[in-house]
Amino acid sequence: MRRLLLWAIAASLLVSAVVTTVSLLQTPKYEASAVRLVDAQVKSDGRPHPIPTTTFGTLEHVARKTAVASGSRPVAAETIRRLGLEMSPDKLLDNLTVDRNEDSLFIQLTYTDTDPRRAQDVANTVGQVASERVPDVCETQACHTTAIVFKKAQPPTTPASPKPLRNGLLALVATLSLSTALIAARAYLRGS
Repeated sequence: MRRLLLWAIAASLLVSAVVTTVSLLQTPKYEASAVRLVDAQVKSDGRPHPIPTTTFGTLEHVARKTAVASGSRPVAAETIRRLGLEMSPDKLLDNLTVDRNEDSLFIQLTYTDTDPRRAQDVANTVGQVASERVPDVCETQACHTTAIVFKKAQPPTTPASPKPLRNGLLALVATLSLSTALIAARAYLRGS
C-alpha cells in the first residue's frame, strides 16, 4: 500500500511538471480593456448639459444597441482598416469580448492578442468606431447622444494566459485526488 502511494505521488508530480512545461511553451496572450459610457447632452447657452434622468430607459436602449454594434462585423472591418491589420473581421471578433451590465450605461471592450500593444490599439479603436455609430435618440438638434471614453485601454504588462503555475498546481491537485480515490477504492475492494 505504501509503495502504491509513493507511485501515485510520483506520477502526480510528473503530470504536474508536464502541464507546467506545456503551459510555459504556449504563446502568451494579453488582454486590454476599454470602457465607454453612453451619454446624451442637451446644448443650451452654447454649453452641453446632461439630459434629464427620465430618459435613462432611452439611454439604456442606446447602450444595448452600442454594445451590439461593438461586436459587429462592420465595426470589426472598420477597426481593421483603421489600424492596417491583416486579419478577417471574424478573427478580430473571436478575440473581442463586449460586456454590458443590464443596469448600466457602461460598455467594456476587452481584446486578447499575442501583442500587448495591438490588444490596446484594437480595444480603443473598436470603442471609437462603435461610438461613431451610436444611434442618435434625440429628437432635436440641441440634443446629441454619444459613447464617451470612460477608461482608455492601457498596454497590458503581464499575460492573461497561460498561467503555468496555476495550471501545474491544478494538475497536481487533480491527479493527487484521483490517485487517492483509486487507492482507497482498491483498498476497499481488497477488504471486501
